Amino acid sequence: MFLAFALLMSAEPVIVVTARRETKAALEACLLRHCPVREDAMASIGHAQAEFAAGRYGEARKTLLSALGRNRNATAQDPRALSALWYALARVTLHNGDMQEYRKAALRSGTILAKATSVTPAERQMGELQIGDALAASGDPEGGVRHYRRIAATARANGDTELAELMDLRVIHVRTGLSSRPEARDEFERRSADATLTPRARMVASALAAQLGGKRDGALVDKLSDVPVQPADADPQLLWAPKDRLVEQREAIARARAAGDFTLLAMLQPRSSDMSRYQWADIGFWIRPDGQVEDVAMLRSGGREKWTQDVVAFVQGRRYAPFEAAPGAKGRYKIERVTLTFEHATPSNSLIRRRSGLPSYQFEELKLETVATAD
Repeated sequence: MFLAFALLMSAEPVIVVTARRETKAALEACLLRHCPVREDAMASIGHAQAEFAAGRYGEARKTLLSALGRNRNATAQDPRALSALWYALARVTLHNGDMQEYRKAALRSGTILAKATSVTPAERQMGELQIGDALAASGDPEGGVRHYRRIAATARANGDTELAELMDLRVIHVRTGLSSRPEARDEFERRSADATLTPRARMVASALAAQLGGKRDGALVDKLSDVPVQPADADPQLLWAPKDRLVEQREAIARARAAGDFTLLAMLQPRSSDMSRYQWADIGFWIRPDGQVEDVAMLRSGGREKWTQDVVAFVQGRRYAPFEAAPGAKGRYKIERVTLTFEHATPSNSLIRRRSGLPSYQFEELKLETVATAD
């Protein structure tokens, strides 16, 4: 869902991190003087982000849960602060692989905003989008589809054609499975050529068609060169990314399970030793003004580094929308945290949910100074 989030939502939040000792001191000082809900939430999220950047996901989770416990009765008083706390917890648990906790946290975050009367209409709309995303990403695609359609209907009634069209595309994307890829790709191609759609919807449709096409040198990917140039101050728009090794592994497992090939299935399943510790890395790269990616490098890691070779190749193959830049400018530099995540599940002959499911990569953008200051 990483590509779809980047295409159909606003840009992913950038985590800005200072040293953990500073964020810890700030949080402790805040609590000592019984600071207001908003300040408590900001200090708690700041410290959790520092812990996250240092690879201490469990500690980041505890920091956020403590803040939510302290402010559990403050939703009506400051819905923005409580929504932000739940959203931060959702991002941490997504990297942790616990989709049950992610679903709960993401739905709480979105519901608080969607129902708040003291926030702006745009914030309530963002809450509705968070609800749809949480449903679609946590095993309830039809729930996500129903929510996206409701958002689209409201947007059309309010004259927001672009949002309605983007939600239509999101419905198609969520319903895209292995068996329906050709049909979905054809529909995205048709919409990318529909001159009656808004430019952003056509760009997204073209990118999703290319993504489902699958080949880096395919004609669909080449069509992305027709994407309009973005303003210099616009957030980088991810248009296309190749399949990573873990997506291919999940698809192979699904085919083996459907064919009843249990020997192959056993060979493809991840080993328990791979799940025993958190594995993360920070990947830095340049996005050139033409949308190509170059100089991808692993900056640091918190585990075995062999798996990061796949991530470096995956990021190198991305295509972003072109953007305005001064003559001779190299482009924009980005750092992303990537976590090798294993889904939480209850294994056979066990009653304990733990990291025992299929692996995937989770990405989060970090600000440039994060790598130098996180510890």
